[in-house]
Order: sequence, then C-alpha cells, then structure tokens
Amino acid sequence: MAADEVMPAVTPIGYAAEKKSRRETLMRKKMKSDERVPFDELFFAGDFDHPLAEANAGALAAPLQMVRWAPSATNKQPWRVVALRGPSRKATRVSKRPTAPHTSSPIRWTARRR
Repeated sequence: MAADEVMPAVTPIGYAAEKKSRRETLMRKKMKSDERVPFDELFFAGDFDHPLAEANAGALAAPLQMVRWAPSATNKQPWRVVALRGPSRKATRVSKRPTAPHTSSPIRWTARRR
C-alpha cells in the first residue's frame, strides 16, 4: 500500500460466549445469520446479466468471499459486485431493495501487477 492509501476494516470487540443463549440462538435462526447469499447471486462478470462463478473468479475469489462473509445489517447483504476486466477495474454496488430507487455508486480499485 502507498502511504496515502487507506484500508478500511471492521473488527468485533470482546469475546464470543462459550455457549449461546436461547434468545441469541432463536434470533440468529430467525435472521438467518449463519447463512449467506450464494456467490453467483452477489458477484457478476462484466454486467448484471452474467453471474460470476467462484471457480472463474481467479485472484478475486478470496477478496470476494471476504465481502460475502462480511457482516451486514440484519444479514441482508445489499451489495452486488460486477468485476470488469481491463486496465481500470470498477465494481458497482447496487441496492437490492425493490422499493429503493435504482441507483448505483461506483467503487474504483486498482490492482498492482507483480
């Protein structure tokens, strides 16, 4: 990383309980907290019409799995990512909620060639 780059991170504080309470167990089950949206429903190749299979993600597979397993409010996983090939790469985050106006905000990153 360059001196002017920032890497955001989210980390839990505290320790996991040895045994989950009944309330937490019921809440996690109802919220489906231990489930995640399948890889090919979150990530796309080129555009939103072409799901990206994990086997075809190459070097992006591990970072995309980190996104997939990242916490989200009530486990909704509202993000969708389109992987583009070429000198400039761009991912687009789109709200999945049907009631929200269709908006997207670009997220840019650069991959260093080694």
